Amino acid sequence: MQLTLCILTHNRVEETDSLIESISRFRDVELEISIADQESESAPRQHFERIADQFCEVSDRELWEYGFGSAKQKAVDQASNDWIVYGDPGEIWHENLEEWPDGMVAGIEDLHKSFPAFSVVRGDPSVVQEVLRGERPRADLRDDNGRLFFRRMMKMMGYIHEAPLHKATGELWAYWARQHPPMALVEHAGPSSDDPVFAERKRILYWHLIHKIVVDPQLRVGTDFHWWTKYWMYEVEPRFEEVSFDEWQKVGG
Repeated sequence: MQLTLCILTHNRVEETDSLIESISRFRDVELEISIADQESESAPRQHFERIADQFCEVSDRELWEYGFGSAKQKAVDQASNDWIVYGDPGEIWHENLEEWPDGMVAGIEDLHKSFPAFSVVRGDPSVVQEVLRGERPRADLRDDNGRLFFRRMMKMMGYIHEAPLHKATGELWAYWARQHPPMALVEHAGPSSDDPVFAERKRILYWHLIHKIVVDPQLRVGTDFHWWTKYWMYEVEPRFEEVSFDEWQKVGG
């Protein structure tokens, strides 16, 4: 099956390579790599251009103004294949062989005429490994996402916690995806917070995007609005300080 792995990345070479390698191990997959690069430094950018079948740029300004859904859709738009796998750098993917013993592709092929989107479940790497070894139930992985979708019918939307929506009906991926067990188990290690510049840059961007969806209802499509408004009320707003785009860029990273 021909799949396109779409990635939005910024300087994270090792984590991007590990993601690609993990999905390349899935059986019966002919994998295309589509990378949207968010203003990486010279050496990482050259690496991404070299390994990508399709490559495009996402500017800091685009991410600041339109959020993650729009940025990730740029990688989808340039894909050659109709079936999209969306992965984030730092993730390691595994086929869910307990539920789909013939593999992810066989599961999609069995159901694809009726289902334009499927789910994967994510968790802390150590927990995922325990689930894979049969030492913990899969129910311990409760964070599911729509990362497998048919791009002729679905598109990425949302400023934060972006998700595929049906182009015609506006329904979220979950309408279809949660009717079946997830296709893959994903080890999700968040970006390292060891780099204080990276951490500060991420904090400013996320708080800015949360502020946008809180104040403008038209921007909430494709975003888990209720989750983020709770986070806004109790975590962000008490300490929120509006930062301009130029000030954010000066942080570096």
